[in-house]
Amino acid sequence: MGDHSLRCAADSNPLRRTEWHDASYRVWHQLFRMAGWESRMEVTGALIGDYSNKRPDIMIFRGVGESDVFIDFVTCLPPTKPDVVSLAASTPGHAADLGAAKEIGDWLELVQRQGDEFVPIAVESGGWVHEDALDLLSEACGAIGGYPGERQALLTYWRQRISMANARGVATVIKDRTPLCIGVHHPVQPHHFSHLPAVPAPLRPRQAPHLPALPAPAVRPLLRPPAGSGLCLPCAPPLRAEGCAATSPRFLLVGAGGAGLVAGHTGD
Repeated sequence: MGDHSLRCAADSNPLRRTEWHDASYRVWHQLFRMAGWESRMEVTGALIGDYSNKRPDIMIFRGVGESDVFIDFVTCLPPTKPDVVSLAASTPGHAADLGAAKEIGDWLELVQRQGDEFVPIAVESGGWVHEDALDLLSEACGAIGGYPGERQALLTYWRQRISMANARGVATVIKDRTPLCIGVHHPVQPHHFSHLPAVPAPLRPRQAPHLPALPAPAVRPLLRPPAGSGLCLPCAPPLRAEGCAATSPRFLLVGAGGAGLVAGHTGD
């Protein structure tokens, strides 16, 4: 159900674009800005020639005489083709590898032709991030500076930010696109399932015969602080009843005659 909600494009799936894709790569943009890089989103006219209408999601300008970095962000789902689904089940990050390979095929030659660099950021619905994106993330955290421990803490923080943005986007899409019947059977009623056989209730577990029953709790007399003492039950010192162990008034909430928590006051 979750994969179908993320994958189905019958209505163009706008939430996957806005709530998952766009919201996720904005977190990466914030990281690059924090690293001191000149990062811009949706740059128009970055490619020279007939492909000037292609816009990278993020573009990092290195400065005069250096190569700029084109970044395209892609959200990835586990493949459903029979020839690759088994590999995706056994290889972590296989869906991200496929998404990154597609982005490289679409962008790399065009970007390198003008002397720039291209880095794909491919993130799976489960949170797996492609290794090229992780290298760029480490480079950005290293550019901020600090001691090795501080850089590692910063890297952990941004990994958490990226994971949370990804999980929030996936959950939003699934929640708003849960596949339900919207025809004559909507909303779903119990009689819609009358054609299904009744399912018996599961058997209740039995207690093992060798386990003894718990002993009954000892009955203690209800005690309360003396009238006029000005002490409530939680603050009163322990009282002793003849023939009984010390009993804490903390557990004695109501006394005889409906007495309240404070001595000398009666309940409503």
